[in-house]
Amino acid sequence: MPVTFDVAPHHARPIFDPHRRLKYPQDLLIAHISRIGKLAPSSSSNTEQQPKVICMQSSFSDGCFTQDIRCERNGFVQAVTHAYNRHHNLVIRPDDVWVAILSQFSLYVNKNSENLRSQFVDRKGKKKLIVQMPGTRHTSDFGNLATQMTELISQNIVNTKLKSWILPGFTTTTPHDIVVCSVLMMATMKSYFDYEMSLCGLPSVTLEGEKSDWEKLYAKLDLLETFGKEPENWVKLLRPVFKRFVQAFDGKPDIDFWNKVSHHYSLGSGTRWLSGWITAFCVWDSQGNWQAKSERVPVDNFGKKMYHPCLEVDGIRYPSIDSVDIPMGFCQVDIRVIDGEGTTDCVMVSGHMANVVEGDDKDTLRPLPSWFMYKNPESKTRKVEEMSIAEEEKMEDTIPDPKVQKTLYTTILRN
Repeated sequence: MPVTFDVAPHHARPIFDPHRRLKYPQDLLIAHISRIGKLAPSSSSNTEQQPKVICMQSSFSDGCFTQDIRCERNGFVQAVTHAYNRHHNLVIRPDDVWVAILSQFSLYVNKNSENLRSQFVDRKGKKKLIVQMPGTRHTSDFGNLATQMTELISQNIVNTKLKSWILPGFTTTTPHDIVVCSVLMMATMKSYFDYEMSLCGLPSVTLEGEKSDWEKLYAKLDLLETFGKEPENWVKLLRPVFKRFVQAFDGKPDIDFWNKVSHHYSLGSGTRWLSGWITAFCVWDSQGNWQAKSERVPVDNFGKKMYHPCLEVDGIRYPSIDSVDIPMGFCQVDIRVIDGEGTTDCVMVSGHMANVVEGDDKDTLRPLPSWFMYKNPESKTRKVEEMSIAEEEKMEDTIPDPKVQKTLYTTILRN
């Protein structure tokens, strides 16, 4: 059963920030478009000429949000730091922690894809993987297609246990979590595969799930550290954290540890630095570059030499991270949709994109793993009649039964 423990003597404070509350899922997606980079909306002052973002599907139901959803650059890291620094309760699941791990791991793998190639595949270049299901872009379950793709990936990599390692499988895991981690697996492996889918302080902390879930999460570190020197160093930062997640279920939570989640320091230059064990979830920046340097970096503060404070737990020193370098908590994969209407370039985005306010007193934060499938605003749909003869023949070969309309989704992978 879940465990809840008090960390600080003060009461939780309500979260007052109504202007940050999002009304629709589309608002969350649009807020993140510029962070994805190449899909930033046009800077044209004429709004009629700006590309329109069309969300095709997501982990959220249609209509207005029924919960208090807030957009964050990294929904996990900022749920923890906001709760700690602003005196809110915190609720996290092992799934939330694991999505944060996979998002960081994906950045590392794609930055070092050639050096790591032999750990995942035994060939050069990319291999095309195809999943087929009946349907159209309007009726397909994109989440289900993503989970099926992980099975194909598993059949075409040297480590057949990678899929079971990536997919969470905790008592708290929902079908939604499986989709989030499936898309993250696709994003992690995008340097090796092309994808086609043919369809026609803290007042209190609650660790959800069972102790066995958190022990299972801890055990996943064994494989993680085998992917290179950087992941090996990363696991050294994660083990003390994960160990205390598990120990909390023995009725003796390490209150001192939970009081050292994060601290923001301003050292005179206007820069705000993040320290504490939460930086273990920020070891790679959004470009996949290692930024978890544990040495104490001197900073000149009005003529005085100061140092970024570094937390040390079990002999492991945690880095200080510039607040602007908190990495994105989500990843994206480009998808090309081909059905009876033509071809359209789309994007799937998955990971920690938000957190949610909960509790009768609105004083509790929870990370909110999410995913979206949307049309690339810079692309135009090519109608079937505009396709080449070769492309039409390919569609006919892919869809042998004209009575069953299927959709072809091709992932265009860019470095």
